[in-house]
Formats: sequence, C-alpha cells, structure tokens
Amino acid sequence: MAYPLLVWNGERAVSQFMCYTCEALLLPVVERALVARGYTRDVAGRVPHREGAAVVLLSGTTMVLLVHPPASAVAEIEIWGAGQSAVTEIFASLPVELHRGPPRRSVT
Repeated sequence: MAYPLLVWNGERAVSQFMCYTCEALLLPVVERALVARGYTRDVAGRVPHREGAAVVLLSGTTMVLLVHPPASAVAEIEIWGAGQSAVTEIFASLPVELHRGPPRRSVT
C-alpha cells in the first residue's frame, strides 16, 4: 500500500506523526468513533504487527494505526497524514481517556 504522507528532505523521507496511548480495552471505542466519521479499515483489516495485533484505518491521506501489544494493558495509536488535527478533535470528543504524546518524526 502506498501512503502519500512522506515529504522528501534531501535523500530521506521525513514524516511527522502523532502518538496516543490508552487502555487496550478502549481500542474498540476509538475504532467505532473513527468508522462513524468515515474512516474505513484497510483491506487487510486486522494485520499482524511485530508488537501484537494492529488495525489500520484510512480516510483520504490520513491513516490511524491502532496497536495492541501482546500481554499489555496499554495500547498505542499513531496518526499519520494531513488529517491529524481532525483526528485529534474526534479523540477530544470521546468519553474515554486518551493520553497524547509529543509528535514524532519518522525518517526512512
């Protein structure tokens, strides 16, 4: 799958993404909220991830990765792409506690 999220910076592709954590039991609430606002599961649906199970949700050029590491009570959420602020607003409207981390940069 090609994600139109990377910006070329010299010879490296640089992309900034947002990170959240929450109780793993809250991931279905987060997923339903995103689906209700037009996000769709990637064709693969649930995909194996090196750190557990992952769900990829897409809307336009925005991708949300929900990761549940094995044997962990804490889940990780990454938001990639142009709609990061819209996803942040969705998360702020939820009646559950999500913990926002500082934005990160990925260099490939």
